[in-house]
Amino acid sequence: MHMQQRIMQELQSIPEGKLAEIYDLIHYFRLGINGEQKAESAQAKDMAASLEAYASSYIPADGAKQQAWQVIIDEKYNRS
Repeated sequence: MHMQQRIMQELQSIPEGKLAEIYDLIHYFRLGINGEQKAESAQAKDMAASLEAYASSYIPADGAKQQAWQVIIDEKYNRS
C-alpha cells in the first residue's frame, strides 16, 4: 500500500472535530519543508559567492591556480 493511501486510511479514522488540527499540522509541516529548501539553496549560493570572492581576492592571479579554484567552487556548488 502506498504511503498516501495509508495516510488517507488513517485520516478516515480521525473524528471530524480533530481534522482541523491535522490539517494545520500537515500544512505547516509542508511550509517548513519548503522554507528549509529555500534557505539551504540561498545559503549555498551565499557560500559560493563568498568562496568566489576569496578565490579572486586572495589567491594569486596565476591563471592555472585561479582556474583550479574556480573548478573546485563550481564542482562543489554544481555550477557549470
